[in-house]
Amino acid sequence: MKGFTIEQNASEKYIITFIGHDVFDDTCFYYSSSYIVLQARLLGLSYPDYLIYCQSKGATLKGRKGYCTPFWEDKSSCQEVCNLLEKNWQALIKAIKFK
Repeated sequence: MKGFTIEQNASEKYIITFIGHDVFDDTCFYYSSSYIVLQARLLGLSYPDYLIYCQSKGATLKGRKGYCTPFWEDKSSCQEVCNLLEKNWQALIKAIKFK
């Protein structure tokens, strides 16, 4: 059950998106925050520290209201972060024994 993927937006920048929504529908697991915060939590970071981590991996931050979002111009740098998130997502799924 895949949790994260990379999407390219209209300005040709890459973003990590969460696609594991069905996990929350099929279980009693409850998540009541922005899915972008889930990325930080999977790495054991606060959201500001996650943004700093993403910047260290080549991301630029965008957004004026709500949560800032990291965008990458380099797909391979974005993929590196996405792979780490996916690895931790799979470990979480296994640890709490989702179907």
